[in-house]
Amino acid sequence: MMCVSWNVQSIRNKCAQVIEHILDHDTDVVFLSETWMEADKNDITALIKTYGYKLIHNRRQNRDKEGGGGVGVMLKVTMPHKHVSCKSFSSFEHTMVQIQLKGNSKIMLISIYRLQLISPRTFIDEFTELLEMLSVSTDCFVLTGDINFHLETDDHYATCLKELFKGFNLVQYVNFATHKLGHTLDLVLARWLVGSLTHQL
Repeated sequence: MMCVSWNVQSIRNKCAQVIEHILDHDTDVVFLSETWMEADKNDITALIKTYGYKLIHNRRQNRDKEGGGGVGVMLKVTMPHKHVSCKSFSSFEHTMVQIQLKGNSKIMLISIYRLQLISPRTFIDEFTELLEMLSVSTDCFVLTGDINFHLETDDHYATCLKELFKGFNLVQYVNFATHKLGHTLDLVLARWLVGSLTHQL
């Protein structure tokens, strides 16, 4: 299964570029952060559907005041899936989608975006809560997104996060700069408790 994680900074402005990329690479799943969507359904979601994909997203509810935000998961309409509801958190936005793979294996997909105005300590606490919820509710999950930490450093909170990954037996696949200024701000975390799934992704 081909997956892409993309801080798109407005799917409305880059929809053609996103569609061209996913079609060129026959992408199955696209994790999107900063979608900047203004409605749950609009011309963008309709256009995406004409290319055989569905965008499941949570837009920033108070976007008129703060602007930006919003996260989603775009996937092929042929993939069995369901949008999973989850409690809200003050420090990050997230969208959760469960998909079914061959052999009835299921995997949870989570797209996330951290709000920089909320304290890092609050994010660590709430992110820990999310991981605890995922650990008891699903065997396998992939969580990606932009969390606005310099993960390549030994900063206190970056170190706390890396210890958290280790404590939950998570693999962080991003080991390179993801920002134009040279920092690693993005996560691609995965937990596998079913060995065969690693061969399907």
